Amino acid sequence: MASLQTDPSGNYHVCFRYGGHRYKRSLKTKVLGRAETKLRRLQEH
Repeated sequence: MASLQTDPSGNYHVCFRYGGHRYKRSLKTKVLGRAETKLRRLQEH
């Protein structure tokens, strides 16, 4: 399961756990709609 978080500058990040480790990667967008679309695409794979 992945989730969205924002950093202080307003960029969205996707956060997820894999192999017992937590990962956080930038989605390089400040637009919530684009971030949600990228999150859905990630969850499909």
